[in-house]
Amino acid sequence: MMRNLHIASILVFGTFASLPSWAAETCRNPYTKVLPYHLPLGNDQATVGLESELRFEYDCKSFLAQAQSSAYASVFDLDIDLVAAQALAFQNRKSTSEAFARLMVLGFEVAREDLDLTDLVDSVLSPGTDIDISGEMDLNVGPIPVPVKYGIEGQAALELKAALQNLALTLEAVPVTESRVYVQAGADILVAKAEARGDITLLDDRLTNRIALTFEDEDKLYLRLNAESHNHMKALSGQVMVYASAGVGALKKDYSRELLNWTGFERTDLLFEFSDRLGISNP
Repeated sequence: MMRNLHIASILVFGTFASLPSWAAETCRNPYTKVLPYHLPLGNDQATVGLESELRFEYDCKSFLAQAQSSAYASVFDLDIDLVAAQALAFQNRKSTSEAFARLMVLGFEVAREDLDLTDLVDSVLSPGTDIDISGEMDLNVGPIPVPVKYGIEGQAALELKAALQNLALTLEAVPVTESRVYVQAGADILVAKAEARGDITLLDDRLTNRIALTFEDEDKLYLRLNAESHNHMKALSGQVMVYASAGVGALKKDYSRELLNWTGFERTDLLFEFSDRLGISNP
């Protein structure tokens, strides 16, 4: 299921206002390119996923570019939209333009930036926010009922570098997600004690999208589209043990229970490389 945008990816487009007026008058067929990506990972105790889509459209009168990415997780009884990043840019022949980038965490918009396509030179956008969501459950460790608090904590950010110069746009957009599971066991009465120990990574992900749009004039006017996306992910790794002891003196007994044991995933993928040249005018 495609979720509203990591991530996160992002895309911005300009330069159409600088295109000669005759180019749009005589351009060829409309063009649409969509580059999707979906990666689900999981085990018996949890799942995580990454989704991304980059879209470019040209209809002889306007350009539209947008991209979105999202990362989600499910663990214990928590279903979480960890992070979503989105950007959209539109420009038509009359120089009407719209461009923005935004970051969402846990389904809430935490940062938004409106971008000026006419003055986009080495622009850097890097909003970030904390992730913190928790729950509770009762767990039997041996004969001892232990109240357990658990949750997910971490950070999400969107890094953006973009430049618009000399009829060329270059952009690098990187949604970043870092999230971990924590567990706290808290039985501490006269005859029983409990504690939890562990370090577990839910999802650490860095999705890098790069795009370059340039005009080429070789008797005809062409638009060159280059795109590249790669991802580094570490997910579902670590162990959590809950320990308990009951009784006093010679009657004391120790118990343990494995709550989570994830072998983990770590991978670096080239999601796609793409290059295309569009003929947008007649000689």
